[in-house]
Amino acid sequence: MLFTFCIYFILFCLATMLFIVISSDTREMHPEPAARLDYLNDMLVNHVAPVIAVVAALLIPAVIICGV
Repeated sequence: MLFTFCIYFILFCLATMLFIVISSDTREMHPEPAARLDYLNDMLVNHVAPVIAVVAALLIPAVIICGV
């Protein structure tokens, strides 16, 4: 169960990083899609990334103790 969670967590982190990188550059876009991507970037950076950091900090001792 912990191994499966670790794999899904890594995939979720990679997808989040991809969306942060994609939504960070809105220089040569129309204003409406650029505003949506700015909102997505703000949501990911301000809300999702800190949660990922907390879960990763909790997951490290769990993996060490349970020995995945």
